[in-house]
Formats: sequence, structure tokens, C-alpha cells
Amino acid sequence: MTDESTSEAAATDAEQGQQDDSATETDWQAEAEKWKGLARKHEDTWKANKSKVDEYDRLVEASKTDQQRLEERAAAAEGKMGTLEGENMRLRVALAKGIPAEHISRLQGSTEEELAADADALLGLIASAQQQTPDLRAAAGQRQVPAQQNADDWLRRLAGRG
Repeated sequence: MTDESTSEAAATDAEQGQQDDSATETDWQAEAEKWKGLARKHEDTWKANKSKVDEYDRLVEASKTDQQRLEERAAAAEGKMGTLEGENMRLRVALAKGIPAEHISRLQGSTEEELAADADALLGLIASAQQQTPDLRAAAGQRQVPAQQNADDWLRRLAGRG
């Protein structure tokens, strides 16, 4: 009798597990539908309010005085001028230090002294990268092939015929 009650309990647990799985699936689907509906509702609200926002922006711009417009334009020009002055300073330092044109954009710093220090460091890196590599053929015991010989002479010499 113990075996029968155990098997009945196992069957009941299996049925509940299947019901729980289907309930979880249904919950996720319902949750997805709920969020999809909310997203559509908020999108519709945004579309309805966009024309009102555009109208508000137009009214705010129209209510500005000429002085406010001039100040905004001056602030924008100041920002551009700061960028141009920084680029000018970078170019002056690069020219003075002899930085190649392709490396000028790598210079960093907000003052001329910082740019000069960075230029010195960059020159050190460029100089170490441009050092001549030694000819390793001589160290490996290979002979130098004279430039006036052509490929036919070289092949004959390799074959032992010339």
C-alpha cells in the first residue's frame, strides 16, 4: 500500500509541475502583451504632444530679446574659437618641435607647456621606431648579392653552374 500512495503522490506532483509550467508560460506572454500595450500607449501620447512641444519651442524662441539671441550666438562662437585656438596652439608646438604632420593629432594638452612635453615624448617614440634595423643576413652567414647581378646569374650560381 505504501507503493501505491507513493506513486499517486508522484503523479499528483507531476501534474502540478505541468500546470505550473503552463501557468509560468502564460504569465510571461501576458506580461509581454501588457508591456507592448503600454509602449504603444506612450508612443501615441508622445505623438499627440509633439506638436505642442514644437509650438512651445517656437514661442520661447520668439519671446527672446535680440540681446539674448546675440549672447547665445556669442557663446557658441566662443566655444568654436576655443577649439580653433587649441588647434592653433597644437600646430605651433608641432612645427617648433618638428613633429611629422601625420602625428600632430596625437598631441594632447591644454597649455603650450603640456603640449611641448607631450611633443618631446612623442618625438622619443618616433625616433625609437625609426631606428635602422641591423642587417641580419651577415650574422646568419649569408653573403650579400651584388645588385648588378640578375636573377638568371643568381640561379646559375645556386645550381653550381656559374
